[in-house]
Amino acid sequence: MTTNTFKYDVAISFLYEDLALAQALKEKVINGLEVFFFPGAQEVLAGTDGLESMREPFRHQSRLNVVLYRPKWGHTPSTAVEEIAIRESCLDNSFRNIFVYVIENTGVLPKWLPDTHVYFSSAYYTLDEAVGAIKARFRTAAANTSLSPHCAKLNSCKRNKITSMTVRSCGRNRASQRSNPKCESSVAP
Repeated sequence: MTTNTFKYDVAISFLYEDLALAQALKEKVINGLEVFFFPGAQEVLAGTDGLESMREPFRHQSRLNVVLYRPKWGHTPSTAVEEIAIRESCLDNSFRNIFVYVIENTGVLPKWLPDTHVYFSSAYYTLDEAVGAIKARFRTAAANTSLSPHCAKLNSCKRNKITSMTVRSCGRNRASQRSNPKCESSVAP
């Protein structure tokens, strides 16, 4: 487990041909999270050593690395750099900080990914379902590291939402409160 202070909550790695999908994913995930997304990070990357600048977000600066995977991923100059950084980060974090969303279902996955690692496939899961799973995975990754201000904000919003949902579902009278298991601990007899 790392004790880094993370600059990003999520970093997205993808092939150029999946830019539109990556953009849609970023827009759905970004609510409350800091996301590294190469096309949106030009102001940070311009004038830097490209190899190091593309490596750092995936290697040291992100809690969760999301890979939009096709067999060609990792075999282009930019995704090869990202793959090495993600692989090293996975080794440091026991593979708890990676989410693989398979775009082209060929049955081929990176050889370094453990056979037991569960991944999402676009053949079976929608983008919205993947976003839900990514956010859940992010919360797990965040629980294994110190909370960033972004994570604390997301967790606070989630707690407030759950509290308000519980209050609404409990109702105002004791009969409805007693019939709802979520309310039993907060209801006086």
